[in-house]
Amino acid sequence: MMQHYRRLIKENPMKIEISRFQRRFFSASATLANRAMVLLVVTSFVGLCLIVLTFGAAINPTAIIFTQTMLFCAFGPMMLHGAVAGERERRSWELLLVAPVTKGQIVVGKFLGAMALLVAGAVAMLAPLVLSTFYQKQIDVSSLLIKELVSISFCMLVCSWTIFISSRVNRPLMALGVILGTEFVLLAVVPALVSTMVGSDRISQIFILYLNPFDVLSKGTNLFSGESIDSFYGVTQLCIYLVFTVLFLIYAEKTLHFADNDVKFLPKPKEDAGS
Repeated sequence: MMQHYRRLIKENPMKIEISRFQRRFFSASATLANRAMVLLVVTSFVGLCLIVLTFGAAINPTAIIFTQTMLFCAFGPMMLHGAVAGERERRSWELLLVAPVTKGQIVVGKFLGAMALLVAGAVAMLAPLVLSTFYQKQIDVSSLLIKELVSISFCMLVCSWTIFISSRVNRPLMALGVILGTEFVLLAVVPALVSTMVGSDRISQIFILYLNPFDVLSKGTNLFSGESIDSFYGVTQLCIYLVFTVLFLIYAEKTLHFADNDVKFLPKPKEDAGS
């Protein structure tokens, strides 16, 4: 276990991706699209802080975490959709493969690079979150912490899913379309259909939307009363998100061992020797 930790994290040469992401978005050489993305995030952050300062007593801290989750669901794929597909499009993937790094180190390095920026964003979002709590007379800090961890862990899941999709296609824009389309269907279309089909049947809604982060944030532990649907609601989803994050990263690394240009979700079956 410690050997894997040293190889994939502590001694991973692909941790250079952290500084690479910083250059892509915060340096003078950043592209116009990346600058526009950063400007959008900064504007949203400043606007959110101003809203909290102006309407502090009316702002529920959960709304801040909702906003953070939505921003991360968009910003994560935008950073990582070209993690592997972009390397293929730029013809730099072959050079990366002959470098003294393993495919596992490549996948983990890309993931760590994006997570470093997103964790910095989560730290920045603590400012409006803390401001909103000051205006509340009573609040359950442990419940607020669980909601924040749910948001961050779901962001990690989105990032790992993005790397997995990027490893299976040749074009970054195709990867971005698949990822954003998947998010839209699972986070917007499915909840709308569920509310139409099951109506006010609370049990059915909980069962179908159990892993929807926005449903978890809205129906989890009440920040003011401390009451919850069950004692593990929120913590359970957090653990599931982390498990799927690891699984997607593992499968992304496994699929990179497929034959060159065999960009499919499953490897080709082996043909019989006599055929």
